[in-house]
Amino acid sequence: MEKYIAYFGAPDCLHSDQGRSFEARVVVELCRLFDIKKTRSSPYHPQGNGQAERFNRTLLDMLSIMCEENRQQWDELLSFAMLAYNSSVNESTGVTPAMAMFGRELQLPLDIQMESPQRNDTEPLLNYIWQTRERIDTVHEQMRRQLKVQQRRQKSLYDRKATQGTFRVKDLVWLAIPRGGKLHPCWEGPYEIVQTLDPHTYRYVTREDADETRRRPFPLSYGSGNYPKEQQPKENVTGPRVEVRRSARTHWAPGYLRDYVP
Repeated sequence: MEKYIAYFGAPDCLHSDQGRSFEARVVVELCRLFDIKKTRSSPYHPQGNGQAERFNRTLLDMLSIMCEENRQQWDELLSFAMLAYNSSVNESTGVTPAMAMFGRELQLPLDIQMESPQRNDTEPLLNYIWQTRERIDTVHEQMRRQLKVQQRRQKSLYDRKATQGTFRVKDLVWLAIPRGGKLHPCWEGPYEIVQTLDPHTYRYVTREDADETRRRPFPLSYGSGNYPKEQQPKENVTGPRVEVRRSARTHWAPGYLRDYVP
């Protein structure tokens, strides 16, 4: 409220993931008060908010370079990274974010050294306002044309390798797991599909487990295959049944005791 709406006004739409911070009562009341339409990305599918995810990756890449000597200074350099991003030409739109937002480029230290041309203060204010508005309209029209060109190009590149993954009951699939390190496995399984909840969500069990009470949702996105060819396990997957249960511990040992062996 104080940082964005007070400066730029209320937006027409607020899009976010389904995190608790965005679903809190204060956000709901704020959207109702300012008549803001609240939209959400689909669960299990971060690609639904791809624009934000792509920007986060770009920002992290910039911070990783700027904080190479001291990783703890990322918060101090965040504003400088945003200045660099807002004054850089975006490949998709063909203009800088500052030009798209304000209709003018940001004045940087290099502009002061190069003595870039400034607006004539004797120019009537009304003329300057209308010229700025016309400039913004022209920039937005240019952005729309550039976005269409980039969307067609990106779609063509994506469709070359895109495959639609569809699964049926009793299919055996591999589950992608977050890698804890370079040597950690990327897949676990195989698991057997036992129920289709929707085109992107399934229930599965292990091949040895016939207990239906232990089924849990498993999201699968388009482009994922049934079996990873390069990373199939070499061990025998038809071994003894392994009991899996949730730990009953409520307190965990401190980090300095992790290597302790009783």
